[in-house]
Amino acid sequence: PLDRGAAGLALLASMPPRPGERELIPQTRQRGWVITHGEIEPNTYGLAVPVRRQPPSPPTCINLISHREDVVMHGKDAVIKAANELSTILS
Repeated sequence: PLDRGAAGLALLASMPPRPGERELIPQTRQRGWVITHGEIEPNTYGLAVPVRRQPPSPPTCINLISHREDVVMHGKDAVIKAANELSTILS
């Protein structure tokens, strides 16, 4: 389901709010990124950052997946920077 895993949550956060959405989705809208653990694959960490695009472009995100939490945490700033740069390029 789209409401599981970092990438799906980031994509949903790129869309207008919907009734009954998971609490992580509005948090992702506010923070600009989301980290999940074990939602798609056991013991796997996911980091996703929405890429801001103008309608009617589809929702887009950059997603980093690792079995190691430290890899995801150390990569967070680089993924956020890349998503922001891509947002600028695509706008």
